[in-house]
Amino acid sequence: MDEGDKDRPRRAYDRQLAERGAYLATRTDEVPGPGECWMCGQSGRKMSREHIFSQHLQRIFDAKKEKFFPTHYDSFGNVISARQMPASSFTAGEICEPCNNGWMSRLETQFGRLLATRSLPASMDRATLELIARWFSKTAIVLNVSQNYRSLIPANRRHQCAERVPRGFRVYLARLAQPGEGWFDFQQGATGMLSFHPVDANPHDLAQRRRNERFYACGIRVADLLGYVLFDPPDHRHVPVYPLAPIWPRPPKSLPQKSLPELEALTQGLIVHIPT
Repeated sequence: MDEGDKDRPRRAYDRQLAERGAYLATRTDEVPGPGECWMCGQSGRKMSREHIFSQHLQRIFDAKKEKFFPTHYDSFGNVISARQMPASSFTAGEICEPCNNGWMSRLETQFGRLLATRSLPASMDRATLELIARWFSKTAIVLNVSQNYRSLIPANRRHQCAERVPRGFRVYLARLAQPGEGWFDFQQGATGMLSFHPVDANPHDLAQRRRNERFYACGIRVADLLGYVLFDPPDHRHVPVYPLAPIWPRPPKSLPQKSLPELEALTQGLIVHIPT
């Protein structure tokens, strides 16, 4: 976002950074105005709060009291903001009731059914993998617009999630090798988790830096299932360093749950490089 353009809408988080004189890395300027929904762009509708990890999932895992510690770091690894809340209060605002109680609720119910036994089915077909990819995409979008992090998903991609996995999204799966603390977790891209290695440009080149800043990565954990959502501009592909199972945009005909690669930590899947 151009810091000098005062007419463009800004999230409160962005305004606070600008007022402090902080460097504003690249972010989308397609931010809803007052009373507009993040997920459809409509205005004049009654707004609601979307549970980022649905009440359905909370009941399955008996996790209503599970604590979250969302933290945002600057480019030097310093903590900018940190807070604590239970899963039952971990919600996103500025989402209209028709979205929240309509397609988002149906998607949560369908995803919850897959995990009714606290584990994915032994084998997943393409339709199941598309459902999983769409749930992780929706959840990554909601995390991006609701947490203290740069807004990096353009409006048309956010709105596409009402019907399908948004264009340009890549989704991967893995398993957590050892049981983690609690049932849910997430990480958005941050210094120390992302490793950039441009091979055809000066690392100090401003254009290269801006291209890297447009890249968005989000890792989400549900029990031992790890999902990773990557979104970056065309022709600038960031590739996971650790082996992950790609399920979108080209889902396999079938994917056995036991074939998912194992990682030691959620953050491992967020280490990426730029291929030659």
